[in-house]
Amino acid sequence: MGSPGGARPSLPGALLATSPMTPGPVVAMPSRGGSDSTFDVPGAPDVPGLAFRRVRVPADYAVITDVMLRSREVDSVDLYTTPEEVRATYENPVRFDPQRDVLIAEVRGEPVGYARVFWDLQRDGTRLYGHWDYLVPEWRGRGVRDAMLR
Repeated sequence: MGSPGGARPSLPGALLATSPMTPGPVVAMPSRGGSDSTFDVPGAPDVPGLAFRRVRVPADYAVITDVMLRSREVDSVDLYTTPEEVRATYENPVRFDPQRDVLIAEVRGEPVGYARVFWDLQRDGTRLYGHWDYLVPEWRGRGVRDAMLR
């Protein structure tokens, strides 16, 4: 599924992201011990109850909205979204695959983070990858965001 200048691993269920904290792409693989929606993330912080999973559509529309809105004030971002807007984005995805490119971080079952990888296609056919990530304020500074981007 790669393209010139922007190769992407073709691993089942892999989430690809880049981060200024890491030198290049890092892949989070599906957990071997849990359900197929849970990920083991190498280097994740030792936070009791921390788990990473795939998005559950349509159940997570409100979850994504909540995490984004709880993050906006701390991030000084003029952001407003609704579950309906999230639904429209996920029912008609453009430049991302909801089942492959979205990650939800939870602590003891409570959603605390959301990350989504997307790509832009350049005129020469090269794919450039980017990401959006949101982490609720009370979980910042504990290594969760860095793990989300691996």
